[in-house]
Amino acid sequence: MENRLFYCQCKNLRLFLGNLIQEKLGQIYASCDAFIFPSVSETYGNVVLEAMSSGLACIIANGGGSKSFIDHGVNGFLCEPFDADEYLQHIENLMIDHSMRSDVINNGLDYVQGFDWDTLVESFYDQLNALSKTRFIQSIY
Repeated sequence: MENRLFYCQCKNLRLFLGNLIQEKLGQIYASCDAFIFPSVSETYGNVVLEAMSSGLACIIANGGGSKSFIDHGVNGFLCEPFDADEYLQHIENLMIDHSMRSDVINNGLDYVQGFDWDTLVESFYDQLNALSKTRFIQSIY
């Protein structure tokens, strides 16, 4: 398939853009068709939420903290780490099936609505509170 050939030819393309100001980052997100995030070491993955909120379908590694943001096939796709063919298959499917792509994007936009500062702070407080009640934390005194 011609599309598959194009993606395979670009498989070794890598862009390292460094630290970007918010305005430039927004321009880059707006110029993309999808967001591919193969990192398995990201602890939170704020970039995945940024990409979703910019209206991008996300295809990410099933590893690291970012995977908790993705409901596979609903608001994005999870791939086995280091399986380039799986990433390519999801990219191809998104580019061919416009209805599915639209659904994934809309579901992602709905999902990120729950990540306002008040909600995040409350969730963080609840997690700390729950953690403080476990036996894992012992006094150093």
